[in-house]
Amino acid sequence: MSKKLQKPWLFLAGSLAFSLTALPTQASPIQYAFNTTVITGSSISGVSVGNAAKITVTLDNGGSGLISQTWTTATDLKSVIFDFNNGGLLTTFFTPWGGGLTASAGNFATNASGVLTSVMTFWYDNSIGTDYTTNGTTNPTLWLFNSFNGVYYDTSGNSIYVNNVASMQTPSSWTLVQQNNVPAPGTLWLMLPGLAALRKFGKRQKA
Repeated sequence: MSKKLQKPWLFLAGSLAFSLTALPTQASPIQYAFNTTVITGSSISGVSVGNAAKITVTLDNGGSGLISQTWTTATDLKSVIFDFNNGGLLTTFFTPWGGGLTASAGNFATNASGVLTSVMTFWYDNSIGTDYTTNGTTNPTLWLFNSFNGVYYDTSGNSIYVNNVASMQTPSSWTLVQQNNVPAPGTLWLMLPGLAALRKFGKRQKA
């Protein structure tokens, strides 16, 4: 393709790309993670003092983006993932939490700039039932976030303590790790003019 013909193509392709970035999006789950280390109190297989510890929460309120959002614990918390020793012990707890969280105080929320401004104050589940998956050799019996240790217990009475546990109640201690928004179905028609222009231009060059 000659340089003379490249410019219209580049212009149309750029216009289409810009229109895609401007499309409204529909919600998909987002995740925030708290990263720390194991400190003591662990006799659970696969976990030792000093191991990395990552706790990830999955939230979905049906909204779009991060601007001025609130995720209500009782309805919008979808899962809590404990990853100790980089996969040495990986457990995911998910709704319906054995019938509901035992305690569910506080919500994740962001401000008009999309910055996380609040998090939970007390999450606790001791009625897990079968609402979890794990690669551990013993089954979990409860988990809790209340600024005190430990955070994870198994049916044998073993527990895992983590460093800086009180920081879990500080919004800045949580990092956004996933936000997979996709174009809203009702707005995909906005792409059609750009696609049609590209197709028409391609046919004209072949003629």
